[in-house]
Amino acid sequence: MLRAPQAFLAVSIAVAGLAACGSEPREESGTQGGNPAADTTNRGSDLQDAQIVNIVMTANTGDSALGAFVRPKTRTAAVRDFAQRMVREHGAGNEMARALNTRLNVTPADHDVVRDLQNSVAEQQRELTDKTGSDLDRDYIDHEVDMHQNVLRQLDDQLIPNADNAELRQLLTATRATVSSHLEQARQIQTQLGGSRSGDSAKAGADSAKSHP
Repeated sequence: MLRAPQAFLAVSIAVAGLAACGSEPREESGTQGGNPAADTTNRGSDLQDAQIVNIVMTANTGDSALGAFVRPKTRTAAVRDFAQRMVREHGAGNEMARALNTRLNVTPADHDVVRDLQNSVAEQQRELTDKTGSDLDRDYIDHEVDMHQNVLRQLDDQLIPNADNAELRQLLTATRATVSSHLEQARQIQTQLGGSRSGDSAKAGADSAKSHP
């Protein structure tokens, strides 16, 4: 497992792309009906710190790539601004993370959750390739809502509880507030676009708010 200060530094840089949004109240992490993005609820048992780092970085990389894919295709200002926010915040954080991981010889470890996240982004890009106009906007934002809900659930149920290093747990808890901020903005845009295609876009599921040591 990663040891302090390596775990602290690696994850703090990995989540730097998320950290610009500030703290927000806890959001519900339930998923909507339909096809939740990379639903990995039961895939993260017995995680080690190096695997947790990789999951956080993979989520950053995937959302940045999807934002870069959608940004030039959309004609809706709110969607374009959201996509640009994902590119800017997630992308910058992972550039620093890669450089720091190389310098400290920290190698994030693979895990099924990582592959699930990667597959989800690739599948979503394929689905959006031929979409235009409102179809593109609504499908992208629906995916973002589902994906951020799933990340919140992973943080609550797997990442924070399984983090061995106390500073890593602190950073994951701070990351949760930032992911919640992204989710709140995505939900607002989803409402502006007419709601989720897969059903009620209101906050779904039981509130997963809980305290972590």
